[in-house]
Amino acid sequence: MTLDSAMECEESRHLIPFFLDDELDAEQSLLMEVHVAACQSCQQELKQEGELRLALRRASQRVVAPESLRRRIHAEIAASQKRPSGFRRMVPLAAAAALLIALVGGQMFDNGGDELSMVTARHARNLPMDVSGADWHSVQSYLNTRLPFSVRKPEVGDSQSAALVGGRITQVGNQEAAYLRYRLPRGHISIFVYQDQDGQPSEVAPGYRMGRHEVMMRQMKGLNIARWREGGLVYSVVSELPERELQAFFGMRAR
Repeated sequence: MTLDSAMECEESRHLIPFFLDDELDAEQSLLMEVHVAACQSCQQELKQEGELRLALRRASQRVVAPESLRRRIHAEIAASQKRPSGFRRMVPLAAAAALLIALVGGQMFDNGGDELSMVTARHARNLPMDVSGADWHSVQSYLNTRLPFSVRKPEVGDSQSAALVGGRITQVGNQEAAYLRYRLPRGHISIFVYQDQDGQPSEVAPGYRMGRHEVMMRQMKGLNIARWREGGLVYSVVSELPERELQAFFGMRAR
């Protein structure tokens, strides 16, 4: 696929779920955005799909399955996996159970590792921003009118060398997230902000402090990752920059 090729409505509608999940590469995302901007029908379909996903995610945050139902679901899934008949004869209850877990049971599991894998993949793909430019207030206004929480400007120590590229709505796990991208002389920094669903300690040992916040740092796939919590939100930072430069950018100090 090239940027010179025009995307048809049929292809656009097929790609809408992948677009909302940030599963398209940068070139496909750009083609999708160009087509949707000029096609009212696809705009409407994209809007409806996005609103449906948002309603499901918000409902899942309010609903907690009873412990007895969780045990029954797990037992049924375990039993179905032992049957030799395979996927084609998977019982309807097990299929429904899997969907129920995906929608309302996500909070039962420790998904910290999955979150880090997701934000690392988002950073590596260098996706186009929904709103571009160095004006923080414009980016913040765009994000805050589309997310169920308010995005605050990250506190950075060395802000002179950084330029805000823009912001984007993305997903981390089963919830919406803000994606901010900064450009520095030696690389980029991606900041993902999303609601803290469980408040449980991170699987990454805290090694630094940033103001009053404890910061957890680790490496994954050659990238440095930092994460902290603030005001009911999780901030996950990913960069190819050396750890020392990342620490200096945010004013982190060893504990």
